[in-house]
Amino acid sequence: MSEKHETKHFVDANGVYIGGFGDGAAAPVGAIEVSRPPSAFHSWNGENWIPPAPNSEQVDAERDRRIRAGMIANVAPHGDIPVQGRPTDKDNLMGLATSAQLLIANGAGATITNFRDADNVIHDLTQPQVLDLWQQAAAYVSLCFQSAWALKDGSGGIPHDFTDDTYWP
Repeated sequence: MSEKHETKHFVDANGVYIGGFGDGAAAPVGAIEVSRPPSAFHSWNGENWIPPAPNSEQVDAERDRRIRAGMIANVAPHGDIPVQGRPTDKDNLMGLATSAQLLIANGAGATITNFRDADNVIHDLTQPQVLDLWQQAAAYVSLCFQSAWALKDGSGGIPHDFTDDTYWP
């Protein structure tokens, strides 16, 4: 039965990654052992393993996650109304906004529409309030897209901490 040897990773005296040595292979003389890379995609920067550069697909996934999670709209006099941004939520808001426009155009802006928020609280909204809610939610989605574009188009590449709230609305 063959003996299994653990792969060990080494750098040279200048910190340049040499490689992983396993199955009993000896590292070059003077090589310095370092920790194993967290993944096959990490690279050695001379001192530490660094994760791969984030890509556009990861930024898009973060954007979409934030849109689905939603936002808080402040609709007077109701105050804060948590709104989710899943596809069905967006369809519902679009339908409510279209209906509100028609009701307002027909002089029925005072008509009450029930809106169930992300916390399952029902709000009785007039048609102008429905439009205000929709406009705030739509603006949030637009800001998420603009934030994603700024991250992807930045001169220094996508930062590793691109999921940090400081980059997003």
